[in-house]
Amino acid sequence: MKRAPGVVWRRDIEQAVWGDTPPESDALRVHMHTLRAAIDPPGLAPLLHTVRGVGYQMKDPDAPAA
Repeated sequence: MKRAPGVVWRRDIEQAVWGDTPPESDALRVHMHTLRAAIDPPGLAPLLHTVRGVGYQMKDPDAPAA
């Protein structure tokens, strides 16, 4: 959230969570799915976005486009 609305690289998140031993599975994707379920209610614009091939981004759906 500190970097919002900037994109946070997947490897940076993995490093922050798991240190030098990131999991071989897709644990980060599963955690992000759980986070989305908690913060993005159905029927409303999402806060958490996947930036394909890069990482994740949180942005306010009501913020003006840059």
